[in-house]
Amino acid sequence: MRKLPAMLFAAIMTAAVSPGFSQQAGGMRPAYQGGVMPSSQSALVTDGRTVTAQADMLTLYNAMTMLYLDTGRLPSNSEGLNALLTPPPTVKNWRGPYLVVTSWRNPLIDIWGQPCRYFNTSTPARQGTFCIKSNGPDMLPDTADDLAIGQCGWIVPAGAKKRAPTGQKSVGFK
Repeated sequence: MRKLPAMLFAAIMTAAVSPGFSQQAGGMRPAYQGGVMPSSQSALVTDGRTVTAQADMLTLYNAMTMLYLDTGRLPSNSEGLNALLTPPPTVKNWRGPYLVVTSWRNPLIDIWGQPCRYFNTSTPARQGTFCIKSNGPDMLPDTADDLAIGQCGWIVPAGAKKRAPTGQKSVGFK
């Protein structure tokens, strides 16, 4: 059994038992304020799928953290989430697979049938940071309903001008 550093263990356990969170200027806040469930049937289905997607992304996040602890590095953007299933050619100490693909569920595909997206956001000053995104219910990338976990404030969309980091520091859902 692997021993995790106390702070990392606490962060994983906090994320594992927490509801969906939204990164706000005032810090982490629960995504569902007031605790009132939507009244329409379609809203419940959409909400249920969003909760499932958040749980799946947390599983991906934790698996990627385990890969990082084992190998000492994160996969490149080109290696992506597939590194959780098969070892990249130059990786040592890979102890996976870190996820299980079943005949009925591929963990790299979100609840809406779209592949989850991985970004290695590490820099020389910020090692070990990454972001995992789901396109969300509209199944389109980079829209308001996308779900994200990790250090996603450092991602610059293709074609956009480089901007200063947003300062997103906590693991949470957008």
